[in-house]
Amino acid sequence: MKGKHYMLLVGLILAATVPLKAQSYESLWKQVRQAEEKSLPATVVKLTDSIFRKGRKEKNAPQMMKAYLYRMEYRESLSPDSFYTDLKGLERLSEEQDKPQDRAVTHILLAHIYSTHARKNAYRAGRQAD
Repeated sequence: MKGKHYMLLVGLILAATVPLKAQSYESLWKQVRQAEEKSLPATVVKLTDSIFRKGRKEKNAPQMMKAYLYRMEYRESLSPDSFYTDLKGLERLSEEQDKPQDRAVTHILLAHIYSTHARKNAYRAGRQAD
């Protein structure tokens, strides 16, 4: 009889601690939105980094990519030089993707980022040609 009570107690303890360790993506993104509303870019970077690591561990490419892009945007607002570092990181990430469709999506995102960056900085290229 004591064995059953012991197992029940262990089961209850495990059930109570698991939700503390494993936050859902929904709750993590809710924290990101709250940090955005409070204009806390460093907090957004920290939270999206944890979402990225969770997505990488769970091989959840959509969550990884969303978190990476959010983190990239907010890191750039804190440190404009981080753009090129983050871009190289995204290129490495595309090479690490196991699934062809995840790799393709990453390449599409890279193409979009490159084209947007080129459009925003086209005036610099024209000015240097003079």
